[in-house]
Amino acid sequence: MTCEEAEVLIHALIDGELDAGHAREVEAHIEGCAHCAALMKEYQEIRQAIAESDLRYKAPLELRRKIEKALPQPQPQAAPSRRSVLRGFAMGSPAVSAMAATG
Repeated sequence: MTCEEAEVLIHALIDGELDAGHAREVEAHIEGCAHCAALMKEYQEIRQAIAESDLRYKAPLELRRKIEKALPQPQPQAAPSRRSVLRGFAMGSPAVSAMAATG
């Protein structure tokens, strides 16, 4: 594996996105390549710093209200009547019987 190939796959390795074979190939390359090992370490440190930082921002309540107001309100749907449910079963029974008879 070349450094160019490894550099493309290092992010996927860190994120656990590689299958076992590709992961072993990248890890083997990193073990023998100081440049890619340093790159891997740098990426891991960046990932760790991002994970530990508080990057979440809570939107103001007024913004939430505006968004909720802009969204369409869900319309209540009537539950299917018992008659329509039974009709579905009644219509399916002959089809099942026909399939069983020919099967």
